Amino acid sequence: MRKSLILTSILALAACSTGGGGGSNVGNNPRHAVTQGAIDSNKNITNMTSEILIPKGFTGDPVIRSGTIHEGGRTYTSYRLDDVKLFSAESANQYLNLKLDNSNGEINAVRMVLNGEDSGSIVREKDNTGAFTNAFAGPIFEYVADGEDQALFRVPDTGQNMAALNQLATKNHLSGGHWNRIDERMLFQTYGGDEGHELQYSDFGYFNPIYRSKNKNLTTDEQLAGARAGTLNRDPDLDKYRDEDEWNAILASKDYQLFAGGYAISGSNIIDSLPVPVPTAGTNTYSGKAMGRIYASIQSDGVDRSTYLAAWNVPYDFDSDDNGTMDSWSDNAGHDMAQAYTTSHATLTIDTDGNQVLFMPFNTQSDTADTFYDVTVTKPNGEDATFAFTGSPNEIEYRRNTTEGGIEQSFNPGYYGVNDAAEAAGTVRYYTEQDISTGTDTGVTREWEFQGAYGMKKD
Repeated sequence: MRKSLILTSILALAACSTGGGGGSNVGNNPRHAVTQGAIDSNKNITNMTSEILIPKGFTGDPVIRSGTIHEGGRTYTSYRLDDVKLFSAESANQYLNLKLDNSNGEINAVRMVLNGEDSGSIVREKDNTGAFTNAFAGPIFEYVADGEDQALFRVPDTGQNMAALNQLATKNHLSGGHWNRIDERMLFQTYGGDEGHELQYSDFGYFNPIYRSKNKNLTTDEQLAGARAGTLNRDPDLDKYRDEDEWNAILASKDYQLFAGGYAISGSNIIDSLPVPVPTAGTNTYSGKAMGRIYASIQSDGVDRSTYLAAWNVPYDFDSDDNGTMDSWSDNAGHDMAQAYTTSHATLTIDTDGNQVLFMPFNTQSDTADTFYDVTVTKPNGEDATFAFTGSPNEIEYRRNTTEGGIEQSFNPGYYGVNDAAEAAGTVRYYTEQDISTGTDTGVTREWEFQGAYGMKKD
């Protein structure tokens, strides 16, 4: 959200502040300068500039403020991290939004927006010294359609009773569903501050929302009280509590959701992305870092999956004789497997016709010994993107399906800066499902999904 600021005669920059609403000229609730302490704290979350001031009638370089600015008599527009949208690779209709302490500009929460609706915030965690970390946590209510898993609406648990939740559902035109309560923790990691790849206007990375407890289909105040106390135990499918081993295992999972976004300021207006920069001669080239997350899952309808797990080289995950060596598969083996890769040699080129080519060499120039594919995404101007996967992962369980069906794919490039696309950041997604049944088996399928996110500077 844009907020207008005025430099007063005493050089103090102030503005109307509502902690996330639209702004106006200076009022009774001045917006204070971002403190150096907040800037340092914010860099634990993102390397993006904590505040950008655009003078009215902008003609020169933007002012990157830290603390106060020693110039008076001019009107400014202020943009901060809470104006930035971090778009999810999962869906074009989903983005994350950082929230700030208005007194100093420090990141103190994160919210998710689904289909234009605010789906609730969770607050930034503190360590035992009282300092903020790069994780967010808090109890959330979510409204879910009956028979589905995806939340239609989310709101923080601030002590509401059942009547208040039902009123909220009515107000937001929600029906045919139920309320769940989740004690959620979100790990949040960005890469735009990595040495040699420092970004100023954009960032990319992943978030990993996980739950410690989940209580589904709540209908009474008594159930709400039991959920908050962790004592509600109606049925294992309704009331789920993770013990320490389960919690540590899920924390180690790489089933991330990737995102990218940044400041795209045109004149004195912030937009989702600057236009694709078409060079006057030659080709625009961006270079930087990219992350890829792969997901694979072998499903069956009552069929023994052992043959299929072996064919895809799924590691053993069960110690049948308690001798310290995994020697067989549990019922969960092959489900929801995930791995992540990075490369510091990603490029994006744009030719004079506006054609975009994204290259992410997770195979030939992987940052680690584990390799994926080299992924090339080509988007001719005005046409849909196409994907090419070359090379071969050294982990067989993460290789592509041998045949593909139900393909879903997307490429969401973004260009960021102030009137100039100095940086490029975006996401890609490719999903397919294959029937891998053999012999007389039926209903054995393998899902495979690639998500990518990148952040680059113009060469």
